[in-house]
Amino acid sequence: MTADLCHSNFVLPSLLEYLFMSSSFAMILLSFWLQSKSKFGINADKCVGTVNVEVSHKSVGESSVAVQDQETSASTCCGAGVPQFLLSLLPPASSEPQPEVNIEEELRCDYVKEFRLQFNEDDVSEEKLVIAIMYLNTLRGGISAHREMNKLISAVDHMDYMDSRLDDSGFPMEYSYEELRDIVVEEKGYPFKDFDRVVEKHLETSGFLPSPEEFVDFYHETKVELEREVKETKQEMEEVLERSQRVVEETTQEVVQSKQTLQQERLTSQQALQQKDQTIQQKDQALQQKDQALQQKDRIIQQERQLLQQERQRVRELEQNPEGEFQRRLRELEEENRHLSARSQRAMCKICLVEEVQVSFTPCNHLVSCQGCAQSLTDDKLPQSQRKCPMCREDIEGTVRMFFA
Repeated sequence: MTADLCHSNFVLPSLLEYLFMSSSFAMILLSFWLQSKSKFGINADKCVGTVNVEVSHKSVGESSVAVQDQETSASTCCGAGVPQFLLSLLPPASSEPQPEVNIEEELRCDYVKEFRLQFNEDDVSEEKLVIAIMYLNTLRGGISAHREMNKLISAVDHMDYMDSRLDDSGFPMEYSYEELRDIVVEEKGYPFKDFDRVVEKHLETSGFLPSPEEFVDFYHETKVELEREVKETKQEMEEVLERSQRVVEETTQEVVQSKQTLQQERLTSQQALQQKDQTIQQKDQALQQKDQALQQKDRIIQQERQLLQQERQRVRELEQNPEGEFQRRLRELEEENRHLSARSQRAMCKICLVEEVQVSFTPCNHLVSCQGCAQSLTDDKLPQSQRKCPMCREDIEGTVRMFFA
C-alpha cells in the first residue's frame, strides 16, 4: 500500500507536468494557426491570378455576340496590386460576388446609346462593345458603378491598348501597380511624383490602372491640359494682381488725398476756432469794460442824485427858514470845531504838550507820551518806583511805539 502511494506520488507530478507542456504546445500551435488564418483571410480580400471567363454565344437582336459567363476578374474586381491610398479613388468593393450582367438591358441603357451616337458598328463592333460592358462589370463596384459613356470609351480604348495582352475571352491581362511603375518610372524615366498623379487621375476617370502606352498618352494629355490650366490660372492671377495693384494704387492715392484734405480741413477748422475764440475773448473784454463803465456811470449818477437831493433839501429848508438854518449850520460848525480841538489836544503829549503822543505804556495801555518823554519816564537810571504811568500811576513794564495814519 505504501509502495502504491509512493508510486502515485511520483506519477502524478509527472503527469501534471506532461499535461502542462502539452497544453503550452497546443496553445503555441493554436496561435500559429490563428496568425496563418488571419493572413489567409487578409489575402482572401485580394484577387490573385488571371481572368477565368467561359465564353458562350448568345444572340442580341439579329447578331450573335460572345457573352462571358460571369466569374470574378482577378486583376480588376478589387484593385489588386493598387496601393491603399489609391483604393479610396475606386468605388466601394461589394462583399458579395457581382451578379451576371443582362447584356440586353445594358444595351438599352442611355450610356450605351450615347456611345453609339458617337461610334457605330464599323468603329466598334457589337462583340467588342459587349466585352467592354462585361469588363466594366469586373471592375471594383460592378457595372452599377461604371454606367457612364466616358468609362465605356475608356474600356474600349483600354482593350485596344492591351491588344497584345488579351486572354481568350478578350479581357485585358492587367499590369500590376509595381509592373506599371517599373516600366514607366525605371525604363521610361518619368518622374515618380508624376506617375502617382497620373495614375490617380486615371483611376478617377476610368476605374482601372492604365497600360504603359495609356499612361504615356494620358500623361501628355494631362500635362498639356495642366499646362493650359496653369497658363490660364497664371494669366488670371496676373490680371487679378494687376487689378489689385491698380486698386491698391488708386486706393492709396485716394487715402493720401483724403488725408491731406482732412489735415487741411483740420488746420482750417483750428484756425477758425482760434479766430472765433479770440473774437469771443475780445467781445467779452469789451462787454466787461462796458459793464464797468456802466457801473461807474451808475455810481456817478447815484452820487449826483444824492447831492442833488441834499441840495434840494437845503434849498427847501433855506426857503422855509433861512435864518434858523444859518444858525443851526453855525452851531454845527462850532461843535465840529470843538470836537476837532479836543481831538487835537488828546493827540498831544500830556507831559510836554508839544509833540504828538507816540508811545503806549504796558500793561495799562495808556497813550499819553511822545517818544522823548517816554524815554525820560522809562530810563534805566531811574529807580523802579519812579517809572510809573502819569495817568494811572501803575508801574511801566514796557512801551509800544504807535503810529497815526
